[in-house]
Amino acid sequence: MPVHFGVKLKKEPRKLNGIGKPIRNSRRSKRNRPFWLPGPSYYFLSVAVALTLFFLTWAVLLETGESTPFIPAGMVASVFLIAAFVFREVLIRRARIKRLEAQRKLDLNLDGVPQAPPIKKPKLSLEENERLLGRIYEKSDAARVLRQVPEAHWKVFELCEQYLSDTRKEIARTHVNSPRFRPINKGRGRVKKLHKYHLLKWAKERAGSLSLDSKSSEASHVEKLNQADSAMSCLETALGFYPRDKNLLESHDALREYISTIRISERISQAEEAASSGDTEKARVIYKDIIMDLSSENLRAREKEIIGENIRNELKKLENF
Repeated sequence: MPVHFGVKLKKEPRKLNGIGKPIRNSRRSKRNRPFWLPGPSYYFLSVAVALTLFFLTWAVLLETGESTPFIPAGMVASVFLIAAFVFREVLIRRARIKRLEAQRKLDLNLDGVPQAPPIKKPKLSLEENERLLGRIYEKSDAARVLRQVPEAHWKVFELCEQYLSDTRKEIARTHVNSPRFRPINKGRGRVKKLHKYHLLKWAKERAGSLSLDSKSSEASHVEKLNQADSAMSCLETALGFYPRDKNLLESHDALREYISTIRISERISQAEEAASSGDTEKARVIYKDIIMDLSSENLRAREKEIIGENIRNELKKLENF
């Protein structure tokens, strides 16, 4: 062994893994692992040994003059197979018990580890509250100036919704005598009014714009129906927050009637096209279907009577052909 004079040998640092533990030698860990034969290989080896025992026993008994050597040989091989299977099941059961016991000890150790305390959200200061309110008031004034821009009202509504959601939790954990309680509560009252105003304004302008587009004479029935459905979605969004608002309910009912009118008008056009092309039977079927479905349409009784009377007159004309 060579000796180094005057040189201090440095010990090589141990390599660490991702959790700060030293990495073990892979060769050493492989040697320390217990030998374990997979199930298929074990059973195949057991059958091979049983067959070997069967033929060896048969050969020995045959030399001794046994008349039926295959019976004892078969019994020896069967006993060996049964013993091999039982032996493996016992080993597997013991390994399973050890694994469950180790898992139980691990669970007990983990249960004893103290959990980290929940991170508390910092309190809403008066300065931060004024800053949030000032931003909402500024956006609200800008949205009032920008007419015919429903998206501006929607952004103010989102700011109001966020403020009300945050201060709802804040006001619940703030004492009534706290100097923060009154300013936050007062701010919530103002923001609630802006919340309703801008949401209804957005729904009115957005739904009105979509309804106007759907009533365009150049739009097809499909385009009109899609625009009307989008307008209905706007109104239903607002109704989700204010379900008893009179103006929203009236607009909602009027739009439902308009959508029913679009559907009926489209089907009447299909019947007229069928009649003009000579397919009177198809036209009769469409007209009769419209009459049957009138009761379920969102129309006033007088309008249903007028539409039904006009369709019956068309059916009479078709009978004359």
